[in-house]
Amino acid sequence: MSNADKTRQLKDSDLAMKKEEWIVELTERDSEIWDSDIDCNSREEAIEEGMKVAKEEGLKSFRIGRQEYCGMAHIDVDAIIEDAQEQLYNEVGEVSENYLEGITKEQEKELEEGLNEVFYNWHKKHNLFPTCYKVESTETIEVE
Repeated sequence: MSNADKTRQLKDSDLAMKKEEWIVELTERDSEIWDSDIDCNSREEAIEEGMKVAKEEGLKSFRIGRQEYCGMAHIDVDAIIEDAQEQLYNEVGEVSENYLEGITKEQEKELEEGLNEVFYNWHKKHNLFPTCYKVESTETIEVE
């Protein structure tokens, strides 16, 4: 198993440790930004908990949705190489036009895997993984 595969596997296992989570948004307005009031382990629990609190607060409806955590960004080696070429061109001009032009796909892959492994380890060392999430499978629940 390559280091990049191990890095990808670690990243996937970090995200997999977060079980399916449903959230309750106690508002009757439809907003793109969710400010979860209640975290639950299932759709049914989200409806039950949301219903209880919504009744207490006199709401006519509330929203539920499934959290899907975002992964961390990946480094695009093409952008890195292009930036390096532009930097050298800006420094010395046309004589640099062949710089990094003969790179093979294998060399690109090696660089991309190495940079992404370093980037992942840096995130892990400083606890910088994204904490944001997408909300999927959203529903508006009418209070009974």
